[in-house]
Amino acid sequence: FALFIADPAGGIYTCAGDPQGGFGPWASVSEGSSAPGASVTAVPWGDRFALFIADPAGGIYTCAGDPQRGFGPWASVSEGRSTPGAPVSAVPWRDGFALFLADPAGGIYTCAGDPQRGFGPWSSVSEGVSTPGARVTAVVTAPNRIALFLVDPGGDVYRTSGNGENGWGPWSSVWAKKSTPGAPVTAVVGGSNRV
Repeated sequence: FALFIADPAGGIYTCAGDPQGGFGPWASVSEGSSAPGASVTAVPWGDRFALFIADPAGGIYTCAGDPQRGFGPWASVSEGRSTPGAPVSAVPWRDGFALFLADPAGGIYTCAGDPQRGFGPWSSVSEGVSTPGARVTAVVTAPNRIALFLVDPGGDVYRTSGNGENGWGPWSSVWAKKSTPGAPVTAVVGGSNRV
């Protein structure tokens, strides 16, 4: 396993190993920083990992590498912004990634690309809204379709699907269950069930 954390000072660190054989020492990921205890998104990318964070000022950054060989420098993801330390959702898309976040006003935005070639501009996902910096859950459900889930400012659970190239459907309520405004939603694709 490769592990990634934001330490109590906000530094981004990694280590690798397994529960039976143990883990190596923690090492800084290119001196990256976020808010203390913030979310670090890691997605396998070939024989490396692509990492995504919201830095201490809310800027969205990425880098790529692995715990054994190290990581490249952090780079801005199309000057995207969220709240400090907010989660950035990332799913494999085409030959790169699709990213999703709630911006400082709670608007839901997406962009696509990769850490080497860069990312395209951020665009609204059907004018969706949650709380500032809330988690947007993204699941690839078909080769050209991504399902998104969130909890809006009123605590209602919403979903939409589509992609950044062909557009997104309207947001619709997932039954009548409520949660805490901006709470994370866990979603998985399983068996014959459709997301």
